[in-house]
Amino acid sequence: MRCTQADTPTTQELRTAELTVMGHPVAVVAKELRLTEQGVRQLLSRVYREIGTAAAGLAGFLEDHPRRHL
Repeated sequence: MRCTQADTPTTQELRTAELTVMGHPVAVVAKELRLTEQGVRQLLSRVYREIGTAAAGLAGFLEDHPRRHL
């Protein structure tokens, strides 16, 4: 799938996805990112929609599209 700028996950969305793939529960991700648990779920939902996968495909996406650290 080819991502356009409009459907490319944001830095916050990617960080949420990374923490989730690392196995952190939603409550821990929320605390780490200073979000509510519902906010974390919404970010993950957007990520799944933007990259065209479900939770099972998230790790593969992150491996194929490493985040560039500035």
